[in-house]
Amino acid sequence: MLRKIAIALALPAALVLGGCSNPAGSSSIEDVQRNAQATLEEAGTLVGQALTAFSDVVPVSLHPQASNYSTVATVVSDSEETQVLAHLGPNDSDANGYGLGGIVTITIKCSSTGKCSSPGSAIGKPSSTNGQRVMNWYGAQGQGGRAVQTLPLGLTAGVPTAGPQIHPCFTGPLVSWRKWGNTYVFDGCQYFNPARVIAHVEGELPSDLPLQPMNLNLPALDNFKDRLKALIEVGPKKGLINNGEMALLFRRDIQVALVPYTNVPSSSSLEDYLGQPLGILYWREEGNTSLLAEAKLVREEPEYYLVLQNLTTGETIARHRVGEPSSIECPPCGTLPVSFIIEDRVDGDAMLGLTFRGLALRGIEKKDIRR
Repeated sequence: MLRKIAIALALPAALVLGGCSNPAGSSSIEDVQRNAQATLEEAGTLVGQALTAFSDVVPVSLHPQASNYSTVATVVSDSEETQVLAHLGPNDSDANGYGLGGIVTITIKCSSTGKCSSPGSAIGKPSSTNGQRVMNWYGAQGQGGRAVQTLPLGLTAGVPTAGPQIHPCFTGPLVSWRKWGNTYVFDGCQYFNPARVIAHVEGELPSDLPLQPMNLNLPALDNFKDRLKALIEVGPKKGLINNGEMALLFRRDIQVALVPYTNVPSSSSLEDYLGQPLGILYWREEGNTSLLAEAKLVREEPEYYLVLQNLTTGETIARHRVGEPSSIECPPCGTLPVSFIIEDRVDGDAMLGLTFRGLALRGIEKKDIRR
């Protein structure tokens, strides 16, 4: 039987520098990158702590033999909250099914800073009855046992037929995150005889469930935010950012963060955002250099692109195709936090997404099409 564990934690929670100077004693792009990686390392530690906190629900026999959970962790953060997710499991073979009984998902809720003085956590275990899949969420421990909430669970599986020659999930488990609609999405890649199959599982997070108290922190997350903003404030775009607004998404294969400009208006028209500088974007793919650049949405018929430009010269240093640009009604567009998502697809490479003011960009390709 395939045994795999997926964990989701929600917490309050050679380099290229596109035109920023670096006076002595100030933050550097190296500092920013180090703190991004340190955040993933701390997230990996939290994954292990979460497994221990729910040892009565997750038997020791299901714990993966992993010493570094940071390679399977995903961290997403906006002005409202921070989430840490992970998908864990060995590449076992299972000729008879997808081993849903071995999947475990944990979610921990906190605020946006990464400091979790009183977070709540829940653990989800799937089951299937008469062909209907559900996720049974377990929360706080009471006198009569743990609180439980049962929610529908979906499953999509397939063999990748397009995209990269080696799908990134095959080099190790990865986690998707889609925040819209209060829906979590995580993908796990395993070997299923006779072919490798990606299993994509999704469902709603628990909402009416007393949560299990935990005590966790991500100090490197605050350090990353502080050092990135300090680096921007000594560059040519200083004074254009809001110190309280930032979105980021970190995982093994991609690390991105956006500090939006304060002068970008809220609009429900996609046209109003074309050619408009959106803010400062930090972008780093696994094995590549870190970029810090100004981000713009441009249209080159019939395509849309997220263009990254040098902060001083305006020279284009990267272009990423955007498959699904759209607008958001105003209101509530002006009150929505800037946020990232990432979606792993069974038939191709992962796609990023970004919401900002009245702008919703989905299907942002990781590949720089100038390469």
